[in-house]
Amino acid sequence: MEESDSSPQEIIEFQNVYSPSSLLGIFANAIRSSVDGRLVLARGLYQTTNNQREYSGYYYDDIKSLNDNKSIRAKVPALLRSKLQNNQIYTFKGYIEKKINFSAIELVFVIDEVLQKEENPISEEDLKRFRLLQQKSTKGFQDLEAMIKTFIYKGEVMRIANLYGNTAIVHKDFEKGLAEASVRFEITEHRCNFGSKTEIISALTNLNKQGYHAIALVRGGGDKASLEVFNDPELGEAILKLKTLVISALGHTVDETLTDKLADKKFALPHDYGNSLKVWVDNAIEEQNKSKSIFIEQVKQDLNKTFQDQITTLQTQLQAKNKEYEIAQEKFKEIYENTVKHQIAAAVADMKARHDMVFIENQKLNKQAQQIANRKDNFLLYIIIAIIVGLIIGLLF
Repeated sequence: MEESDSSPQEIIEFQNVYSPSSLLGIFANAIRSSVDGRLVLARGLYQTTNNQREYSGYYYDDIKSLNDNKSIRAKVPALLRSKLQNNQIYTFKGYIEKKINFSAIELVFVIDEVLQKEENPISEEDLKRFRLLQQKSTKGFQDLEAMIKTFIYKGEVMRIANLYGNTAIVHKDFEKGLAEASVRFEITEHRCNFGSKTEIISALTNLNKQGYHAIALVRGGGDKASLEVFNDPELGEAILKLKTLVISALGHTVDETLTDKLADKKFALPHDYGNSLKVWVDNAIEEQNKSKSIFIEQVKQDLNKTFQDQITTLQTQLQAKNKEYEIAQEKFKEIYENTVKHQIAAAVADMKARHDMVFIENQKLNKQAQQIANRKDNFLLYIIIAIIVGLIIGLLF
């Protein structure tokens, strides 16, 4: 609430609020130089842009400096462009135009006239090197660090062939940098004459057939002249044909050869090469251990969640079963009570029927007993009478 209350006040303190587009426009207009509004001359290597299309009668190409890799965008009239040759040196007359390109302010040289064409100082070998670099850019660069980490994660051994000069001892610098990480690789040592491009090409071609995951060109220091073989376009073409990942560690921190540019990974010195492998191995192991810990923790959480879900499910099922049991028990009780009632009623009825039968039988027996008793009494009476009669008769006679 405090931020929303204070923000309007903070905005009010500024006179103007600009959009990003407005800011770029303001600064573009604020850039001033002595060539503003004037025709100027520009000299450089004209380079056409591939797959370029015409926009409102213009093409956008490049004018490259002769002494470095810097260039300026060139806005070329379509009619004039058809007369220009790629990779030729021209002197142009034109003016500078400031153009806003996304988040950048770009300077564009608008060509008005071609004043002069010069003989191209670029040699055929330079053009070959340039084409090789373009081909490598199209082919793409393999990632050595990512490859090493992949082998570590899989628990597999990466096979690397190190190619040294015949008498070089820089393998010791490499081994010192690699140190204990050597057990994570299968690194073999190979030798050839580094002064002969033919021998280097032959060695690289043979190693490429042996199934190595990477091939490294490794040498120590030396004069600049000794590096010329590594600028040879023929050697560069052979490197470009290799299917395996290519490493260069040619012992120069400043001069960059064609081989360095075509290699998938460049190291200044053999020790740097070995030490970088060690660092990447250590990082991969550390990341793997962290991943294992995270995985184990995640598995624990997943198992706990699974078990908890199972317990909850079983508890729900148990509650449902208990409810079913209670309902069944109530029904059984009801059925039992009804059954017992029916059985008792049947038993009572049966007993009553038996009682009635016994009662009737008892009445019959009582009646029979009464009849017998009556007969007995009559019989005794008859006997007494007979005795009396007999006595009387005896007395009379």
